[in-house]
Amino acid sequence: MRHIYLNQLYTILSDLKERQGDHYLSNAIPLQFNCGLYFFFNPQNPISQHQFKIIYIGITKDNINNRLEKHQKAHISASSLRKHVGKASNFLYNENVNAAGISAYIHQLPYLFLPINNIDNLEALEKRCIEIVSNRNQSVIHPPMNNWLGYQLGGAITEAHMWNNHHTQGYDPDVNNYTHALDLLQMYLNQM
Repeated sequence: MRHIYLNQLYTILSDLKERQGDHYLSNAIPLQFNCGLYFFFNPQNPISQHQFKIIYIGITKDNINNRLEKHQKAHISASSLRKHVGKASNFLYNENVNAAGISAYIHQLPYLFLPINNIDNLEALEKRCIEIVSNRNQSVIHPPMNNWLGYQLGGAITEAHMWNNHHTQGYDPDVNNYTHALDLLQMYLNQM
């Protein structure tokens, strides 16, 4: 069943990509990307002719503390994505951080952004999407290529096959309504 949910998620994201195109943190973050759900992809890991593997999912709730800006250029203490990439690539040396090396990796990852203004829905959708994508303690769907940087970390990130380490082992179709979550995603996409 998880495979069906994952295919539905990629279909929704394919439609989102047609509407807005790929974005990169090497460019300015659009002002309207201030409250919503975002998905980063690994351009080295195609899963179909026009889609790449999702490797990070997150939310941002306002322009004052925009999470995308934190991933773009903040110190590792403000971005779990930057911190994990830094650890995996040995760009963290005790107190020294190779911020340019971390940025070089992250800035080449395409991302999509779906505006969602309801904070409760936003947080629930982040959890459900991570649960669907994560391979941790599940049958493996769309494993990363053998040279994926995340394999250097071990633990939750390596097992989940994505840079997230929260919500990665929560997939439970008996408890969580993934059909409702995907319907909600589609609704927000239709409102764009």
